Amino acid sequence: MDALQRHSSTTEANPPLISFPPFPANSCDPGGLLRCMQNSSVRNGYIDLLPDKGNGTDPNLLLNNIGRVLYHQQAITWPASFDTNFTVLISKRANASSFGDGMAFVMTAEMRQSPREASAASWACSTTLAVEIDTYPNEYETQEYHVGVDIASIVSNVTAPLSSVSVDLNKEIPVTYRVNYDGWTKNLEVSAGYAGEGPPKSLLNFCIVIAKINPIYVGFTAGSGPSSNYSENIRILSWNFSFTPLPDWSLEEPGDGREEGGYAPFSQSSFLLLWVFPRLCY
Repeated sequence: MDALQRHSSTTEANPPLISFPPFPANSCDPGGLLRCMQNSSVRNGYIDLLPDKGNGTDPNLLLNNIGRVLYHQQAITWPASFDTNFTVLISKRANASSFGDGMAFVMTAEMRQSPREASAASWACSTTLAVEIDTYPNEYETQEYHVGVDIASIVSNVTAPLSSVSVDLNKEIPVTYRVNYDGWTKNLEVSAGYAGEGPPKSLLNFCIVIAKINPIYVGFTAGSGPSSNYSENIRILSWNFSFTPLPDWSLEEPGDGREEGGYAPFSQSSFLLLWVFPRLCY
C-alpha cells in the first residue's frame, strides 16, 4: 500500500473531544472539565486567563500574573492528527499604553502549574510544544504582533506576523485561531482571522514529527509582565479540540529525516521526541 492509499484509508476526524461554545460556570470546580491554575478562572461564559481587575486599591495585583488552564484529562495519544480552534479577545487593561505579554496554546506532558518564577514570555520552557500569540516586542523576535511555534525555548522556531492575514490586535475584537496538525504529512498549520468573518486564513506552516507515542494534556497559558504600561486582559470565548489516531507506521512518512539533520530531543522529559526538518513537508 503506497502513501496515498494509506492516507485515504484512514477514518475521518473524530467528533470534537473538547467542545466549549461557552464555558460553564462550574468548569473549574472540583470534578469539572478544566483545571484552572494560578490567576486563571472561568466566569460569564469565558476563560479569564489573566485577572482583568484587582481589588481597586492595589494596582500591583495585576502585575506579574500567570494563568494556566488545562483540560482535566490527557487528550491525545500519538501518533495522531489533531485540529483545534479557539476564539480569543485580547484587550489592553485600564491605563495601559500597549499589550503584554501574550498567551499560548500548549501541549504538555504534565498536569502542573507554570513556574512561578517564569517570566510571561518563557512559558515554552515548561511545555512540550506551544503555539504562541505574542503581543510584546521582545528584542530576539519580530517587533510585530505575531504567532510562533515554540519548542522548549523562549525563542520561537518559526514566526509569522498577524498582519500577514490582516489581523490587527489593536482593534481589540475577537480573533479565531486554528492549529491543525497532519500526522501523515507532519505539517503543523496555524491560521487566524476575525471571529465571524469566515474561516481563519493560513499564516504559518511548520514541518515537525512527534515521534514517540504518549498521551498529553492540552490547554492555554499566559502571563503579564512587571509594567502596568504593557498589560492586557485575555478572554478565551470558545474552544474545540479533536484528534484522529493513526497507525504506528504513519511515523515512517515523509521519511525518517536522518539524512537531513537527524533527530533531537525537544524536552528534558524522555516522553517525546521531535524531528525538525529544514525543508517543506511533503
